[in-house]
Amino acid sequence: KQLEQALTARTIAFENSPVSLWEEDLTEVKKYVDELRATGVSDLRRHFQRHRDAVRECWRRIRVRDCNEATWKLFGARSKAQIIGHFPNLFDADSNQTFEEGLLRIASGERGYETDVVVRALTGELRSVILRVSVVPGYEESWERVLVSMTDITERKRAEGALRESERRLRAVLDGAPIVVFAVDGDGTITSSEGAGLRAFGTEPGRNVGRN
Repeated sequence: KQLEQALTARTIAFENSPVSLWEEDLTEVKKYVDELRATGVSDLRRHFQRHRDAVRECWRRIRVRDCNEATWKLFGARSKAQIIGHFPNLFDADSNQTFEEGLLRIASGERGYETDVVVRALTGELRSVILRVSVVPGYEESWERVLVSMTDITERKRAEGALRESERRLRAVLDGAPIVVFAVDGDGTITSSEGAGLRAFGTEPGRNVGRN
């Protein structure tokens, strides 16, 4: 009964998590990697670089066992079956490189990895996510149970991009317009000196920072 309760609690936590969660079976991927090694492939990285079809074969061998509702929402799907049916078309070319690197790390004995990656929703929209992959303890030899989480950081990335663009435009104005902009701290020390107008005073942007 305790085991049954634990499984129920795990299911509830999995299904109701606000983060996209997947459970995958990489048994066939592990078998394929072992087969490569058995044929004399000692450097998987070099093999994958020379044989891109080997990476695609690993993708094809992944089996998605489960995913939660947050995953459907992330990819704009209506059901779990729709997600499973479109895998691995949910990932772009950069994701393939990320998958390859992660596969190499797990094959080298690491239990998991974390990285930023771009995924493609069913609508075609690209979403930026933090991808975390970990092999469930006890399944290191078979890769039968691998847990994957995706945290959507698309809005954060957009905000960062907008901030960089705003800074770029401001820099263009300061560098080109005949104006002077100073900022000082509470002690009267110059913390910023910008603007093309500084040249009229025989100095350059940034040169006076630190002076009082």
